Amino acid sequence: MKYILYSICILFPTLIWGQLKPNQNLAAKSDINIWAFEEEPIEETSRGFTFSIDLGMYLASKKTANIYNGLGLSQINNQASWYSIPQRFTEVGLNTQANIVQTINENFPEYNGTVTGIRFGADDFPQDMNYSPKIYFALNATYHFSDYWAVVAKSSIANLKSTAVYTMTLEGPTIPQNASEVIQQFDLSGKEQRIHFDLGFKNTSYNDYGFKWFWGAGMSMVGAKVESNTAFIGDSRYELILQNSGNNQLINEFNSAQTAFNVGYYATTGWEMEYQDRFDFGIGFNLSRDVIELGLTEQSVWNKRIYISFGT
Repeated sequence: MKYILYSICILFPTLIWGQLKPNQNLAAKSDINIWAFEEEPIEETSRGFTFSIDLGMYLASKKTANIYNGLGLSQINNQASWYSIPQRFTEVGLNTQANIVQTINENFPEYNGTVTGIRFGADDFPQDMNYSPKIYFALNATYHFSDYWAVVAKSSIANLKSTAVYTMTLEGPTIPQNASEVIQQFDLSGKEQRIHFDLGFKNTSYNDYGFKWFWGAGMSMVGAKVESNTAFIGDSRYELILQNSGNNQLINEFNSAQTAFNVGYYATTGWEMEYQDRFDFGIGFNLSRDVIELGLTEQSVWNKRIYISFGT
């Protein structure tokens, strides 16, 4: 009996240890497997094409805006001439000084029809013209090599308007206070179209809050087309760019398909966010160094674009 008790005291702990030891090893193995699984690299999923639309504001450099200040150019292309305001009002042949004086008296009744002549000075034309911000629209095609790197092709368009006032000395008015001449301001505007083609790369960084920060750079090709340059006298419009109709006659309408393209470069940055793993929303800023060619003038300027994007 004594030996049986000794045997039980020895074998029972041994059996218990034998049952516990495999469970402990299994638990240890499970922990090891779990950690090993978590340390495996996450497979990249963003490969292939995505497409998006940009909508925002185009902020053009004012350095090219003064081309519309009324001083004109000798020629814009082989078919059209760009006249100064004095030439347009007195020398072109479509109007005489008497026609312009009549228009002034009709548009400004406060002078009681007493204006008899006009005169221009060297400082009558603005030197501080600027473009007003305009809507910017773009289409994007992006090819993703990975979650982090992509190639971006973008096509965009913006219609710009440059505005200011010019001055003209009116001779002969007896009002106000029997004045012999009065300096009067008139509106002046220029319109042009910009087309951008951007090709470059894009890098994306991820964070834990659902936002993605991106930056990129590349080549920017910009085309600029002059559409009109208009001097106003009240409600009357006078186009400074006149096109030859082919029979030695000048016509008022200027319709030119000529768009001058030049190559520059750009840099961009911004934030994006995914929605339901299907749609992308973002906000971005683009800074480009462009060569703008308008008529016979060419300038290298900085242009800016601020936009929101919607993509899939």
